[in-house]
Amino acid sequence: MIAGLILFMCFACFDARLSSGPQIRTYEASIEDRFMKMEIRLNEQSMQLEAQSNRIEFLEDKVAVSENRIQKQNSVIDTLKKSLFKNKDTMSQLQKWFGVVNTSQRVCSDQLFLLRNQLLKFETFLSKTNDASDDFEKPVSKIRITDVPPQENRERRLLVGSSISPMAITQYSAFYAYFSHHELAPGKHHTLIFDTVKTNTDGMYSGSTGVYTVPLDGVYGFIYTIRMGCHTAVAFGAFEIIKNNEVEGVSFINAPCSQQDTVTGNVIIHAVQGDKVFIRTHSQSTIDSNIYSDLNGKTSFSGWLIHADQ
Repeated sequence: MIAGLILFMCFACFDARLSSGPQIRTYEASIEDRFMKMEIRLNEQSMQLEAQSNRIEFLEDKVAVSENRIQKQNSVIDTLKKSLFKNKDTMSQLQKWFGVVNTSQRVCSDQLFLLRNQLLKFETFLSKTNDASDDFEKPVSKIRITDVPPQENRERRLLVGSSISPMAITQYSAFYAYFSHHELAPGKHHTLIFDTVKTNTDGMYSGSTGVYTVPLDGVYGFIYTIRMGCHTAVAFGAFEIIKNNEVEGVSFINAPCSQQDTVTGNVIIHAVQGDKVFIRTHSQSTIDSNIYSDLNGKTSFSGWLIHADQ
């Protein structure tokens, strides 16, 4: 009985194993398929990672090239900066030398003009004391003053012709000039430079300094007009006409900000050869205004010889 029971149990186990065999094989096949898919996925990710690594290396190379290029450009910029500083220094030195040469040229021109006037006076004196001589030579009549700086008067050329008496030439001098620009808040004790020269018969007015150099002893008339506008709260200020260091006349203006106005000053004075006449803002009084000059109104300065001393 017991032996039969054991035999029955063995057959039952064997039959159970025979019946579960296909299920085990199906499960194993499913696991293997999953492993294959995971392996394929892993290969794909490995390929993507390798591609990304190659891309990173490429970008690193590009960054290195860019850094080298930036360093070269910085070096070029530094070189250009040094060259620019050297050029500025050279330009500053050239400007200083140009100012020295310009001043020397102006001084030589003034000296030549004064020498010419002295020669003319001496020639006139000789002509009066030697009227009987028909062969009196006029060497001054061949003198041309051509060394005047172009910015003062490009057309200044005094030629004493044989038909014009020397005394008539020496008794003629006039000039007229005006601002070509606006001058904002000039401040006190400031020389006004009327840089656009329209009339300058003997070249004695300088458009670069604003100074008229008296050519002969005599009586002169001067007139100036200043157009002013508001700088802060009101336009007011005083202007002086100067002979050397002496104040010969003063004019004052006071205008509201709602308008512009002009002030005119004029003097008739006696001056001697070599005197310097110019216009400046007041040396003591504060000026609070802008100076204007355009088609609506010129800021100008003019003067002329009224009568030369005999």
